[in-house]
Amino acid sequence: MKKLAGLLVVLLVIVATANSEQYTYYKGKCNQIIGGSQRTVEYELQYDDTNEDIWFVRNVNKSFTAFLIKKDNVEKIRSAIKKYFEWEKVAVENKKTIQKDIPDASFDSQEIMSVYGQSFNNKVNIYFTFFSQNSKIHQFIIRGTKRTGVMEDYYFTKTQSEEFERAFSEENLNTFKTKLTAQKQRDNDLFN
Repeated sequence: MKKLAGLLVVLLVIVATANSEQYTYYKGKCNQIIGGSQRTVEYELQYDDTNEDIWFVRNVNKSFTAFLIKKDNVEKIRSAIKKYFEWEKVAVENKKTIQKDIPDASFDSQEIMSVYGQSFNNKVNIYFTFFSQNSKIHQFIIRGTKRTGVMEDYYFTKTQSEEFERAFSEENLNTFKTKLTAQKQRDNDLFN
């Protein structure tokens, strides 16, 4: 019965997203713990033009993990990144090391995973952590908790955080939306 319920949830997600189109608007790099050490990995931010939501997608070989950032939660991402930069400056100036969750920036989301052909759909609470590797190097971390445990952490160096901040800037998103609208209009004009 549980397998049937899980399959139905995955099918509902597929049907719900089948009518929407997603466009990759940013490709970036962050870090994950793989084999006991931090390694650089690639991710994509995909824009859903139906409802203006964003998916954070991480593809690895024959598997992927994605979590949803609803349009209403984009400002929480911006706020968390801003707080990271405030704390990073204070930590460097004062030669401090801390690990602390960034307050007032968490949100509920949905995580979709496909691992070697098996699909999973989880409700997840996304939150952000400031993490000091030492008194000079501090990271911005995207984390999540779900009923079945935790999702993978995504670690961003200062430079990667600056790029991530630009990707979520209002200016960058508006520029992408304008280009997408123009491209769709050109595509429509081809067949009129």
